[in-house]
Amino acid sequence: MIAIKRIDIASAFRVGALVSGLLALVMLAIFALFQATIISSLVSFSTSMGGQPMPSSASSFLNAASVASLCVFYGCGVIIQTIIGGIVAALAAFFYNIVANQFGGLQVELDGPMFERIEQPKQKNTFFDPDFEG
Repeated sequence: MIAIKRIDIASAFRVGALVSGLLALVMLAIFALFQATIISSLVSFSTSMGGQPMPSSASSFLNAASVASLCVFYGCGVIIQTIIGGIVAALAAFFYNIVANQFGGLQVELDGPMFERIEQPKQKNTFFDPDFEG
């Protein structure tokens, strides 16, 4: 068994930020797709409401404002989620280090040919060993 005694806080921040940023890219892209669909359907609904079409300048302004706000929301959301994910991962590593110091680290058992126990030969470094090479 191998015990994880300490987690580096800077590496936890880096990994947490990258994982959170990638998840935010995917999740906010899906959300942006749904939002764009809803906005386009609202614009088309408002042009057909009341029997009179909306002036083209108002419709194009509404479309442009919707796309711009969507891009700003998406970009800021990814940046904020990346920062928050890094901070949460760093805090988790900090508290893990405190708990592992007091009560012991996480016990992990690794299996496979790479992790088989290798017997190290006894080092012969004293003059009294019969095979001393000095």
